[in-house]
Amino acid sequence: MKHLFTKLLAVLGFVFCLSSPIKGQNIFSGEPVQVVGQMQGYSTTASANSTFRRVSIASGTPTDGRGQWVKTYNVQSSGGDFTPINMTGGGSNGFLFISGPSSGGSCGGRYNNRWVFSGVGSGSVNAVNTISTYSNSCAGTDMGLNMNTAGRYTFVFNDVGYTGTNARYYVARTDNAPVTVSRASETLNADRTATIAITTSATPSTGENVYVRYTTGTDFSSSTTIVQAGGSSTTWSATIPALSAPNTIRYYIFTSTRSLASLNGDTEINKSLSCINYDDNANANYSYDYNVTSTTSGNFSGAIWNKTPFDGGAYIIAAGHTVTLDVAKTISTLLISAGGGTFNGSSNTLSIMSGGNLTIQSGGVFNANTGTVNFLGTATTSTTSFRNIQINGNVNIAGSVVNETLQINDGGFMSGSAPVYTATTTLIYNRSNLSDFNVTNEWTSNGTSPAAGIPQNVTLINTSGSGNFNLNLPAGNRGMAGLLTIGANTTFICNGASNNDFFIAGNIINNGTFNGNGRLTTFNGASPQIISGSGTSNFSLVTINNNTEYRKNINISNLTIASGKTLTVEAGQARTLTLTGTFTNNGTANASFVPNVGKVVLSGTGNSITGNGVTFYDLDLAGSGSRNLDLV
Repeated sequence: MKHLFTKLLAVLGFVFCLSSPIKGQNIFSGEPVQVVGQMQGYSTTASANSTFRRVSIASGTPTDGRGQWVKTYNVQSSGGDFTPINMTGGGSNGFLFISGPSSGGSCGGRYNNRWVFSGVGSGSVNAVNTISTYSNSCAGTDMGLNMNTAGRYTFVFNDVGYTGTNARYYVARTDNAPVTVSRASETLNADRTATIAITTSATPSTGENVYVRYTTGTDFSSSTTIVQAGGSSTTWSATIPALSAPNTIRYYIFTSTRSLASLNGDTEINKSLSCINYDDNANANYSYDYNVTSTTSGNFSGAIWNKTPFDGGAYIIAAGHTVTLDVAKTISTLLISAGGGTFNGSSNTLSIMSGGNLTIQSGGVFNANTGTVNFLGTATTSTTSFRNIQINGNVNIAGSVVNETLQINDGGFMSGSAPVYTATTTLIYNRSNLSDFNVTNEWTSNGTSPAAGIPQNVTLINTSGSGNFNLNLPAGNRGMAGLLTIGANTTFICNGASNNDFFIAGNIINNGTFNGNGRLTTFNGASPQIISGSGTSNFSLVTINNNTEYRKNINISNLTIASGKTLTVEAGQARTLTLTGTFTNNGTANASFVPNVGKVVLSGTGNSITGNGVTFYDLDLAGSGSRNLDLV
């Protein structure tokens, strides 16, 4: 009747106020929505009335499942609303949703508007069913439903208004009266998950599941996910997984007889409808975010935050506040606000979770002190100055200065602008994964002084306890200003392509393997350089462009001593230089090579010694073929 009455008002152009309250429903609130049928004798008394509710939304007239009419019947052999019945559908053999005035109209009062099937058929229990027909002219067919098992049957009908579009309903069967649910507490965990504690009014029936539905959107109309609570009796809990941006997560609690897999695989409208009882914080929904903001200056572990601090939080140091890292801490992000927000690293470790970042706004201050920033996975930072950093994922430090150590662990590599090294910095490759590691943006250039992309010291460490890992230089010349330490069970490999040479201005301590890979290695420091260690040194082409001493056996294919430079064998030690190719002395005759008591082995098939004269202590012609020894 209300549907026809509204059309009449539109034609006449009348405007007046209805005395009955309007609750934002699509079906007129002055005419009840009833669930009637064969099971209760098609009675339209108040006992058939459903109740209107909104789920997860406070206002408006949604047609997407969040506006609902709900009715629960108690079906028992005795003492219930009616006895068990299997309705097969069709005239006088099913049920229907109706709404209308108490009397009058072409279909008889309450039956003036009906939502039914277009043909004979049955709906399903514990499922969402689609209504195929809306009629205000007595059309349509009653819907069948098997209610032959005793229990409570809860009908949830979508408030679509006077239309068949999106008209659908959910029927849930529970052994006992449906339980109500309420949120008891919410706990944010170190891994950015959230534990939601839930209380039920009684022990749920078998198959009556407790769920939490959550979203990172602004409402529950799209992109929602459901997790199931575990527990027993009246105590339950569910865990919302760690989520990234945006920071605000909204959720509500509900019960349903549908399975978790069927719910998460369904449409949003059906997720909304599949609800028996719920707690959505009085339609406002519950929410949390990861932001932890300073309210005053002090120690990180102190009572200086706007909420209980937790590992994994997105921390914000507000303007004018100074926060000192007095304990090791794992966080998601750190934002140092403009206007004098200050972070002091002290001597502790700040770990930033994968997907996190360090943002320093204009006027914000990051004091590394002697502390360490450990990037646990993918991360980005503002340009700043670090003391020590560790990298475990794809990290972009935006050309920041690293003053002491930059350590790249398994899974770590650098993107973005190369770091700026100082004279006290060591680039450390710390690996337990024995796959090859290819140098990326942490080492991009060539030079004899530390700078952007030019490390001072480089160290290779194998922490696996066995096997070997290879460090591969990329295309293009690479240089370093200081000490190269090749650890046990590691191999330093030059790039084998043309014009991809290696330059070193410091010492080499080789306890693993140096592989020249056919490329030139140039010693070009300003102070005398030393080659030492217990590993294997297989140089290819070598240019001695600075006074250099070797304190271990080395292998070279072609050796050139530049003018005014010397290559010296460790005094008093019978070190061996094995040469497979040429020895070119452009330095002082009989002085540029200082053999002491060392041996030179010519092991190639056609060695040659050219240039200025060379003095040997022990020369071994171990190779084959003719030799061109231009000796003076």
